[in-house]
Amino acid sequence: MQYAYLGSNVISITVWLGLYWLRKDLRRMMLVMSVCALPLALFDLVFVPAYWRPVTLFHIPIGIEGFLFSFSVGGIASTLYAELSRRAPRHIRGWRISAKRTLLVPLCTFVVFAAIYTLGVPSPEIAAYAAIVAGIALTIYLRPDLSFSIICGSISFGVVYFICLKLWTLLFPGVQSWFTFQGIPRLFVWGVPGWEALFGFLFGAFWSNLYEVSFGYKLVPQLTRKNRSKKFELLP
Repeated sequence: MQYAYLGSNVISITVWLGLYWLRKDLRRMMLVMSVCALPLALFDLVFVPAYWRPVTLFHIPIGIEGFLFSFSVGGIASTLYAELSRRAPRHIRGWRISAKRTLLVPLCTFVVFAAIYTLGVPSPEIAAYAAIVAGIALTIYLRPDLSFSIICGSISFGVVYFICLKLWTLLFPGVQSWFTFQGIPRLFVWGVPGWEALFGFLFGAFWSNLYEVSFGYKLVPQLTRKNRSKKFELLP
């Protein structure tokens, strides 16, 4: 079981590399959102051992596996729907980038998580889900045009994440015992940790549109094969 967590990284990095190889026009977007997701690994300071007890290579709460996981899911969630729907990001004409606008959604999401967690909820997972839902609601408020994309992003990443979890549990039987689920019911769906599967759908809804709402982009259809390799304007 020592390499089970690393094994999950192999699965997610493989998906990440596949998307990176398929979509040259999304590579910069993937890298930006993957790097932005790296700090999410620090949340294991809160979730270990209240939510789960993973075995890391060096037996520390936050191992290299956590950062690899955050990096890979950040890139996958941000671009998966664009690939499946054959869309590409295009900057909204006249959009002015500002630090305040760029940080608004992630900052508010973190504040909601910190506030609810400080209140002493039975499980940090409850605070996390409430914070993500708040982030999704704020995204819809700021960009109502992203509502459909949020639903599709949720389904796309949620399904792929569930498949990856199922494959992981098949390759490493017994990893279910890592999930402690303190303060919440023990829930498994087809051998997959149910709360973790739910996280996939919520994270997909939130992260799949974070780039667009933060930097002023929208997804437009790729009309021709030529458009597939076209370099749309991205952030400098």
